[in-house]
Amino acid sequence: MARTLTFQATQGIARLTPVHLELVSAALTRAGASGLKPRWITKNVQAELRYEGIDGDKAIELANGAVKGSGLVIENKPEA
Repeated sequence: MARTLTFQATQGIARLTPVHLELVSAALTRAGASGLKPRWITKNVQAELRYEGIDGDKAIELANGAVKGSGLVIENKPEA
């Protein structure tokens, strides 16, 4: 089942860049995730990353570790 991580830049503190998405994608891929599909919602402010193959809690842990100290807020989007 596909899951989605959402990324939100903290206003006045952080800016979301393609590098952040690449870092998280690499961390998830190393952990066995597949089907990664990033999508910008608002350029440099908010994005989504769809993935399959790993648990949502593990994905959050890896994503936060990949961009630690960046000021980004990363959450699992509830499945519809």
